[in-house]
Amino acid sequence: MGRKAARQFAGLGVGSRIAFRDSDWTVVGIFTTGGDVHESEIWSDTEVTMSAFRRQGFQSLTARLADGSAAGLQAFRTRSAAIRASRSASCESPSTTRSRRRCSRA
Repeated sequence: MGRKAARQFAGLGVGSRIAFRDSDWTVVGIFTTGGDVHESEIWSDTEVTMSAFRRQGFQSLTARLADGSAAGLQAFRTRSAAIRASRSASCESPSTTRSRRRCSRA
């Protein structure tokens, strides 16, 4: 639970329970991100959240780099581009001479 969300809404402290979909979720911690917009969010385990909300993919992703320098950011961009290229190549296979079938990129 983000610090700002916990402050804004009553009863959102550590140990409190929030009803989402068909179950109750327990707040296990309060995080800070230097006062930015992320503190108004609720974060949870990816697999649990996707299952609970019946999703198969992400809408967004927030990451903190282990190496926050310019070189670390460039390494992240390079690696991300390589992963996207690899997935694109493996998800496209000719189904006919005129069209291609794409797999899900979840």
